[in-house]
Amino acid sequence: MNTKKAISILLRQKSKLLDKNFYKDENWVFQTASYIKDFFGDNSTEYSFISRFTFTIKVLNVTPADEKRRLLAEKEESAIKFLDNCIETLQNKGIYKSDKNNFLRNLDNATIIGLIIFFGSTLFGIGYYFGTEKVNKENIELSGQVKILNDSLKLYRQIDSSRDIDTINVKNKN
Repeated sequence: MNTKKAISILLRQKSKLLDKNFYKDENWVFQTASYIKDFFGDNSTEYSFISRFTFTIKVLNVTPADEKRRLLAEKEESAIKFLDNCIETLQNKGIYKSDKNNFLRNLDNATIIGLIIFFGSTLFGIGYYFGTEKVNKENIELSGQVKILNDSLKLYRQIDSSRDIDTINVKNKN
């Protein structure tokens, strides 16, 4: 939701209060509190005020009707001033955006450090194991290649030495 929409909602709530035909009761308070909670957050002073606000007044049985109307009118004026202040705050600050939660937010530092050490050593161990396996595999392949080269070198020496013997015999005959 954007700031303009929030302001229009608060203006609508204010118009309900200004409407003489609208019955002001706790339903208006609940609805307004729900909006204020979304606009300003759970821990805001605005939400704290509206969540405790009520249109009920405490009077004695002998309290004159004019006094009762005056007290109710004060409640309405207080609610209208509150909405005006909320609108002004929204115009200046915008809508409250809550922090993004992540799973590490609820963990203490010792637990986070323990998790880092655990996962770090686990990853190192896995890397070491697979790295060692790769080196071992390459060593086995190289050993096989060296054996093949040694065998071919021995065969070449045998062929070369027999050639030398033939060369010597040919020289001796001459």
